[in-house]
Amino acid sequence: ARFMHSQARGFQAFAVGDMVACVDEVSLERYAYLTVKSFAKLNDKDILLEFTCGAEKIRENTVFENISWSPEVLIENNYFGYNAARGVLCSTPKKAVIKNNVFRGNCSSALSCDGEVGDWYESGVCSDIEFSGNLIENGLYGAWGTGAEAINLNPGADEKRISQTQKFTFKDNIFKNCGKEYSCRIGGVKEFVNENNNFDAPVKYITDKQ
Repeated sequence: ARFMHSQARGFQAFAVGDMVACVDEVSLERYAYLTVKSFAKLNDKDILLEFTCGAEKIRENTVFENISWSPEVLIENNYFGYNAARGVLCSTPKKAVIKNNVFRGNCSSALSCDGEVGDWYESGVCSDIEFSGNLIENGLYGAWGTGAEAINLNPGADEKRISQTQKFTFKDNIFKNCGKEYSCRIGGVKEFVNENNNFDAPVKYITDKQ
């Protein structure tokens, strides 16, 4: 296994007994699950992994995701203020709840789930996300002043990509003072629950078919 991003390497990323998902780099499908039998650090970039069985299933250019170390996430009652990037970048295969937070003056999307494992190596397939009861105001102006999507669930441009998020619950949020119109990208989502969200301007939902 090799760390790909120059700013995230050199640490212990596996332990004996960990469950590791094999992720197809194009479709982002988790096509196999293996258990770590042993590991050895070769250098800051490379780790030698031995699995209990099933190593023959590993395809070329596979991405390894340590399921055992992936958390359930609760982000509640926080203040995100005047951030030059997005509010929350979510990437976990387990339940994630982002609720009752304030996002004020942030440049980009309040919530971003980018389906890509070949550029920044920072976001993979999510599973079940709830974004509820949040206040988003005075932001979404974009890096170049051209505007940003209020919500960005983007499975990527490759047509071979499967649905990224099994379920996205989007409810009871307030969006205000962020421009003359809003757009929400809801891509790669199998089940979309959209309830009681309040926008102070027209909103457009962008799906996979658009």
